[in-house]
Amino acid sequence: VTAALRYEWARITTIRSTRISMVLALLFGIGLGYLASTPEYRSFDDAGMPTGEPVVDWYGAFGFPLLLAVVLASIVAAQSIGQEYRFGLIRLTLTAFPQRGRILLAKLALVVLACVLVALLSYVGSLIGVTLHGFPTPPDSVIAPDSTYLARGGVFVVLWGLSAFALAGITRQTAIGIAVLDS
Repeated sequence: VTAALRYEWARITTIRSTRISMVLALLFGIGLGYLASTPEYRSFDDAGMPTGEPVVDWYGAFGFPLLLAVVLASIVAAQSIGQEYRFGLIRLTLTAFPQRGRILLAKLALVVLACVLVALLSYVGSLIGVTLHGFPTPPDSVIAPDSTYLARGGVFVVLWGLSAFALAGITRQTAIGIAVLDS
């Protein structure tokens, strides 16, 4: 199994779109985290000037960029199997590793790892974005969600990526694995 994991690792890390997706997850996290942490005022005086403390959706700044991170994770996941069918490299893979179960397990493990990495990059980008906006820690007025909030977001990205992987594997088309889930 370790040889199959090394093979898949080399294959997935040498694809340019994987690196581009990771960078975009970070950049979208920064931009959307910055925008989502914009303070909004709930009360205004007669002249239209805001009064009182601003409300910041600090935790929402971490959840909102995940909506784009799942698209990026589905791209990486669908390409991990769809590109091999598209270019006929699956024959080479199955010749090098005749036990299909091991290669499928290696592919699934790296898809999960890549999806977790996309989610983490989105969270790091969101933290950078809210810090650039002046909120490195949640304001006192923010009600904290339960302790599994960020973990549930990561699980969501992984499940979305695995769904794209499954659709691309069943149909042998990368585009279907990406487009059906993301439409």
